[in-house]
Amino acid sequence: MPKTAGKKPPVTAPPVQTRNQQQAIRRQMDETRQAARAQAQARREAQAAAARAARLRRRTLLSVGAGLVVVLVVGGLLFWYNDTHPGESFPDQGHTHVANATAPHAPYTTDPPTSGPHLDGLAPWGVSDKTLDPVEYVHNMEDGGVIVQYRPDLPAADVARLKTIVQSYDNIYVSMRLPNGTSTQINQHVLMVPYPTLKEPVVLTAWTRMQRFPTLDENGIRHFIDMYRGIDHHVAGQG
Repeated sequence: MPKTAGKKPPVTAPPVQTRNQQQAIRRQMDETRQAARAQAQARREAQAAAARAARLRRRTLLSVGAGLVVVLVVGGLLFWYNDTHPGESFPDQGHTHVANATAPHAPYTTDPPTSGPHLDGLAPWGVSDKTLDPVEYVHNMEDGGVIVQYRPDLPAADVARLKTIVQSYDNIYVSMRLPNGTSTQINQHVLMVPYPTLKEPVVLTAWTRMQRFPTLDENGIRHFIDMYRGIDHHVAGQG
């Protein structure tokens, strides 16, 4: 029997979209694109904010670091200055010579004096057991000396300790630069004298410098002496 050819299934045409459906699809696509753009914008803004925050942190760290450096430098300079310039500083009262210890002169602005009118000569270095008028030894400070003044009621043991400190500089030499530019080796240049009107037990003076000691602090006393002994303060044509 002859074969009968099979029938092909009918072709179904795709559904025709209505205008409303097309508009809905376009709206959905627009919304999708807008959402994608919004997400991208949000990512960019988040990245920019993170970059700004990072820059702010860096600036803050740099500022803090710079501040710490300044504090350390200033603190170091203050420590260095205080260590190398012990005591208080006072204005220079000049280098005027007077004829004798009783001659009138401008009053000293510190007690004990730290500069000002003085005799032409020097008081002997070392230990003086008698009270001297300051005009007799201010010149010693101009010559790079240090004066160790103490109250006469200081305990005998402390007076003995002070004498030992002062006398030890008989054998300690330092180089002193002179006004003419040359240098010389000097020893001594420390004078110890009783000073009845002191408020503190011990007061050390050098030219324009003073340090008061409520107790006998040997390290502090030696440090003051070592910082100022041997610094000549003559001015050319004066003193």
